[in-house]
Amino acid sequence: MPPAARGSHTKRTEELKRRVIDESIKLFLENGYEKTTTRQIMQKTGILNGSLYNIFRSKEEIFSEAIIAILKQSIRESERLLPNTNYLRNISFPLILQIYASSRSPRIAELLAIAYKRWDTMDMMADYTVQLIRERDTERLLPTDAEDFKLRICICLGAMGNVFEMFEKDPSMSDDKSAMYLLGDLLVMSFGMPNVDLRPEIDAIYDVITAHSIDVYGIHI
Repeated sequence: MPPAARGSHTKRTEELKRRVIDESIKLFLENGYEKTTTRQIMQKTGILNGSLYNIFRSKEEIFSEAIIAILKQSIRESERLLPNTNYLRNISFPLILQIYASSRSPRIAELLAIAYKRWDTMDMMADYTVQLIRERDTERLLPTDAEDFKLRICICLGAMGNVFEMFEKDPSMSDDKSAMYLLGDLLVMSFGMPNVDLRPEIDAIYDVITAHSIDVYGIHI
């Protein structure tokens, strides 16, 4: 295949992938994860069976990619709403945004609880988070070179998954600020930062989220 044709094919594939992710997120939010089928996704996108499976192997892979896409867009939103701020706020923003949204929507809480309990999705989120921190932590505030750094990330993400499941199962327990503070304490402990108080950072991010209208892949928060 000539280079120009390969470039055109790659562009079409990426556009198709983006369309599948966009429509799948809408279906997951409308129907829930279990009740959303690949047939529904194909009907919604107008994509044939063979074309879909040339891009994604399964509904599970579509779901994982959708969660990562939401995470990446949340990072971009943090850069828009928190320009020229420290990287800890940019990294923390998506996590706090997820807690805020899940405390207000049992459906979002359900989807995030599933995502954070699926190892393939968790593994992708952990890898992305590790890479992002290593790129941006120029002051080496966190032990990014430690062999167990990814494990520490996974422990914190796992704790978040339990919070999402609690919000889904018992909305009366949806105390978002308390959950944010407790997870902040876990981060401090996990990364060996005993003299760091994340509560002012959490409060600053929370104020930004509540003061703005935020849309992340069609999810209005």
